[in-house]
Amino acid sequence: IVPLADLIDLDAEVKRQEKKLEKLTNEKNSLLGRMKNEKFVANAPKELVDQTNARIEELTVQENVIKEMAEKSNCVIVGRCADYILRDLNPYRFFIYADMESKIKRCRQHLDENDKLSDKQIKRIIKRIDKSRARYYDFYTGLQWGNKINYDMCVNTSKMDIEKEVAEIARMFK
Repeated sequence: IVPLADLIDLDAEVKRQEKKLEKLTNEKNSLLGRMKNEKFVANAPKELVDQTNARIEELTVQENVIKEMAEKSNCVIVGRCADYILRDLNPYRFFIYADMESKIKRCRQHLDENDKLSDKQIKRIIKRIDKSRARYYDFYTGLQWGNKINYDMCVNTSKMDIEKEVAEIARMFK
């Protein structure tokens, strides 16, 4: 468990994150504005219009589902930018990570015995997934995925039993 106190300049980081949030809000408003512009909708390639609508719709649906879940009861939401979507509810935000060697080892434990992937292939898949998660988080929040300032607690699971660690974290909130 990595406490965040005294590790970062909070004032500077808050200002930086506020600028990113403003940029994201402006981007979302721009997308919404485009879609309200009849000339844009009439003249833009259909693919661009569809892509813009899909991004707006995806974010809206996601926000609604996550907010509904959080309002109904206490819950754990993994990913989906829930930390950002629920920021007004002040959720506990965790970032769980591990070194590459540990990730590969855990992947091997979950692979079907018929899967004959090399460590190099598994590593490539992990990197692709992590890159995709980072792009998704960065796009929808304007924040950097994995940046410790965005979380209340960062947990390195490289050398620990995840099941036991989950139980310890849950115990903190009882």
